[in-house]
Amino acid sequence: MLGKDPACLILSNHCEKRMVERGMNLRDVLNTLLGGNCTGVESHIKSGLDVYCFETKNYRVECNIFKHESIVAITAIKKRN
Repeated sequence: MLGKDPACLILSNHCEKRMVERGMNLRDVLNTLLGGNCTGVESHIKSGLDVYCFETKNYRVECNIFKHESIVAITAIKKRN
């Protein structure tokens, strides 16, 4: 889905704020989602939605995935090197 249509990626306001705070850009998020490993899935306490964690050596992105519709990036984390 994302590899064929990057427009399906939606950044939450929280994610955008964290990206700015952590010196990340859209390419960092896309690369993490496309090339990272899914390291876990947890149910969000309030919404009940599944939250997927994707990680690379340098970054972590947590998101919701809606089948055939969109991916909503919830937050982005830059790991310390």
